[in-house]
Amino acid sequence: RRPAPQQPPAAAEPALATDRIPLELPAMFGAARDAVAAAAAAMSSKGSESAAMPASDDEVGTTQTIGGINYTVTKKIADGGYGAVYIARDDRDGSTVVMKKMIAQTAQLQEQLREEVKLMLRLSRAAKPHPGIVRTIAARSDRIRGGHGGVAVVFRVVMEACTGGSLLDRVNVSIRDDRPIPDGEVLRAFAAIVSSTAYLHALDPPLAHRD
Repeated sequence: RRPAPQQPPAAAEPALATDRIPLELPAMFGAARDAVAAAAAAMSSKGSESAAMPASDDEVGTTQTIGGINYTVTKKIADGGYGAVYIARDDRDGSTVVMKKMIAQTAQLQEQLREEVKLMLRLSRAAKPHPGIVRTIAARSDRIRGGHGGVAVVFRVVMEACTGGSLLDRVNVSIRDDRPIPDGEVLRAFAAIVSSTAYLHALDPPLAHRD
């Protein structure tokens, strides 16, 4: 029998140069962090919806002093079961920030939000904060009269504004135009997400993002 012809050896798969993939979020993925900030406004506890009161629109047009800096609230951009998210202006230089307002009535939710705000500030004030984690600039809490004669706590948290458009927007544009997202762009987004997650998991104690 005639021997079967030998196939040429397959070319080796080129190694992925992961050291060349920037781990910071590109501008177009910046608002994916904004979406996280908006979703975090809920900062959901396992309790009932009655544990908090939705923030009202009376915040727009006000000036809030948080961390010794005046911020003028200009627009509401999101609502959640535990509060709302606004665009605000830093009155020192006119730069744009995001302000989350959350109102908690129960002692359990108040303590949970205090701990989460402390954690967000600690991550942002680390010696080398991760560029893929939205930066928390300052926070303030105030006691107010709550429902049924109780005491509620209002939390206002100032965060960086990420205005580059969301990852979902980018995917939708690709589908609309019937143009696949280039491999390099996908890898950059994936590397940024994995890098942020790995950073949280490597902390002591480790953190898990459970949204």
